[in-house]
Amino acid sequence: MNTYTIEGNIICQKTLIRDLGFLISPKLDFSEHWHKATNSAKFLVSKIFTSYSSNDSKIMTLLYKTFIRPVLEYGTEVSSPYKKCDIRAIESIQNSFTRRLLSRQIGRYLTPSDPDYLSANQRNAKYGLVSLEQRRQATDYKMIIKMQLGKIDINTDDFFTTNTFTKTRSNNTFHWKAGKTKSRRNFFIHRTLNRIPVSSDRPSISLHSLPN
Repeated sequence: MNTYTIEGNIICQKTLIRDLGFLISPKLDFSEHWHKATNSAKFLVSKIFTSYSSNDSKIMTLLYKTFIRPVLEYGTEVSSPYKKCDIRAIESIQNSFTRRLLSRQIGRYLTPSDPDYLSANQRNAKYGLVSLEQRRQATDYKMIIKMQLGKIDINTDDFFTTNTFTKTRSNNTFHWKAGKTKSRRNFFIHRTLNRIPVSSDRPSISLHSLPN
């Protein structure tokens, strides 16, 4: 390992750096980034329930969408997790929020054995939410469509090509280089296009259908 100096002072070497709000490790797996993000989100969940006594689901979910969810969704096109432990940790934030909200509305802390207890999926449906993993996938699709339509100043040929291209994106077949490493296989383009049928009449998510 090389040692670098400036005017005789040794420059400290770090294995974790922050760039544009992302914590990046040598493995490029973003686990440390998500560890910090989920800790911040946990603090915000506690802060909201301490600061607001409302049990109105519309008000509380609006607070969640405004202050908590953005912390868990910043730049996921770049940092989307692929480790199961990271995915579970992120999802646990929304699960914790909806569980606390339901407990507040019922008037007691709910455990799985309680007759009024609802599963995470049931609570999401009750409060008009979808899983954060679904939202990340929708965001990925939305980015692909923007790239196709030229709404992003980027050369898409560096990422993928299509046999045909129309404004309606009909009869497009995507082509992209296969990823040889695990991190590359989970890169934005690979994970998104691998979810689109090889011959697709049109992507299943449009620019205006990102879930709430």
